[in-house]
Amino acid sequence: MFAEAAEGAHAAAEHAEEAEHHAPIIVQLVNHYFGEAALNFELKYTKPIWDKVLGFFGTTPEPPLVLTQPRTRSPGTR
Repeated sequence: MFAEAAEGAHAAAEHAEEAEHHAPIIVQLVNHYFGEAALNFELKYTKPIWDKVLGFFGTTPEPPLVLTQPRTRSPGTR
């Protein structure tokens, strides 16, 4: 019973992984022709607004420099 559920979960995870990387052709075309202009607009006009708004909360829209990962132990250590 549990083996069947595990197999189903594994198959679902594989399908989700495949679907995650697929983008419709219209999305690819829009990104190709308008992506750079949209990025430049975002950086020039909306980023300063986000910086100001988030500055009130003491943060920025930038990701942290050091991302923490869960600590793992080596086999055989306590």
